[in-house]
Amino acid sequence: MYLNQEIKALSHGAGGASGHCPGGEKTAGMVGQEKELSIQFVPGAAGAAVLRIPVLYEEVEKLEENAMTVMFDKVQFNKSANMDHLQQRFPTHFRDVATVCRQLAEKRMLDPSIKGTFHWSGNEQMTKYEMACAIADAFNLPSGHLRPITDSPVIGAQRPRNAQLDCSRLENMGVSQRTPFRIGIKDSLWPFLIDKRQRQTVFH
Repeated sequence: MYLNQEIKALSHGAGGASGHCPGGEKTAGMVGQEKELSIQFVPGAAGAAVLRIPVLYEEVEKLEENAMTVMFDKVQFNKSANMDHLQQRFPTHFRDVATVCRQLAEKRMLDPSIKGTFHWSGNEQMTKYEMACAIADAFNLPSGHLRPITDSPVIGAQRPRNAQLDCSRLENMGVSQRTPFRIGIKDSLWPFLIDKRQRQTVFH
């Protein structure tokens, strides 16, 4: 089994088995095509099961390790912070992907004809602003200092407005696990809560 992390977009345009990627964003789509081609050249990949996934979040040692956990300091420090409120994301927990990999591998052991490209992601659609507000809500923190920005970015890599993956192929096989974002992100970020860290410093 091969994992292909879809950071920017899908490789086959809008709709279909490859998921959803609105038209007019060919740069991100081309990145996906390059990733798909790279997998095809891996020895044995032709008969393999390939799982494509979005950017993940999980427990980290440093907030900067992850594009989602890095938002926590902006949420905690009650200072005005601009947050993207345009591009739609589907936050996915690492443990869910691990479980889906195991379930898919078990089914493949029973049925070697299972192969090709599969997709998995969370099913909660959120912008970065909405994720930041959800993080604030999970920790009972204020969110009024977070400012939603709906302007298209003018710098950096071109990204799709909605990079949703079509997970129906796995769902129809009975393969599934999704951790609610507020639960998963709270478990991941709890060690970095400022109040908790301050209390640990006092007692150590």
